[in-house]
Amino acid sequence: MITAPTVPHDWGQQNEALRRALGRPLPAPGTPSSLDEQLLAVARRLTLYRPTDRMTDGARLSITFVVTGGAEASRPLLRVLPWPTDNITRGEYALHLRRIAHASRTQMGDAR
Repeated sequence: MITAPTVPHDWGQQNEALRRALGRPLPAPGTPSSLDEQLLAVARRLTLYRPTDRMTDGARLSITFVVTGGAEASRPLLRVLPWPTDNITRGEYALHLRRIAHASRTQMGDAR
């Protein structure tokens, strides 16, 4: 069997060029990129992990850090996430996030 030689590629240099062109850090691999995708990713996590527990401000912060990959990247998402009120459960909060994401997609003409 003949195999082609592998040539190492310097992805770091290419990523640095992209980061400079965009003027901001690149998201971590596998990180949802659009705000509505991030909202849906938060909603999925809340539904999968303890959906009947009370939604807290701490959970709101920590889950955005997990979904976006860090504190700096989570700022735009935190701006659109509502504050948990009235002893809402994580599952109910997820439902609100799905509605926000759907409204955003509909408004942008991208209802999927």
